[in-house]
Amino acid sequence: MIPTPPPGQVPPSTPAPWPQDHLRPPSTRFLVLLGVLAIVVAVALGWRVTQQGRTGWWTLESHLAVSPGPDGRASRDGVSVGPVEVEQMDAVTTWSEPWDVPDGYTVWRVGLAVTSTNSDLGTCDVVVQDEAGRLYTAGRFVPYGVEGIETFVQCGVSEEPLPEVQNALVLMPADAEPRYVRVESSWSLSPYYFRLPVGT
Repeated sequence: MIPTPPPGQVPPSTPAPWPQDHLRPPSTRFLVLLGVLAIVVAVALGWRVTQQGRTGWWTLESHLAVSPGPDGRASRDGVSVGPVEVEQMDAVTTWSEPWDVPDGYTVWRVGLAVTSTNSDLGTCDVVVQDEAGRLYTAGRFVPYGVEGIETFVQCGVSEEPLPEVQNALVLMPADAEPRYVRVESSWSLSPYYFRLPVGT
């Protein structure tokens, strides 16, 4: 038997519903602030994670050009480099066999005069920069065994005296013209490199 409540009292029924405020979607302002906070945190973490790569690039990559002085030679750390000649090759012969230049390309011979008193350096890369800023490294996609041609140039002091002229071959698209010759070494000269204009 269900007891009857005293007069004036409401019998108990289902519990009162929860307030509906907690079911409203978050405001646009809150979502924008949350998004901004997420971006700030991501940028901060990314900056911290990439710090070693950024500082490594600054010290190991060649990005500070050493230009030639009045004598036409660029010098630093006991090394002096001067361009001797840059000329397009009509024919290339390797081990007494002719080498066919790929269609749409030309081959350039870069002759450099290097003097050095630096015993910490070994070889350096020769890179040609065209008028559009594109870079082409000597020794890539060209044959070995071409008489008088080296893949790298000797930049450091060695037991043998440095040749008066060191030659390298550079393969470039036919529409590209050499504008600068760069001599660089990621492990020894960086962040500096020698940058010499062609034809001056």
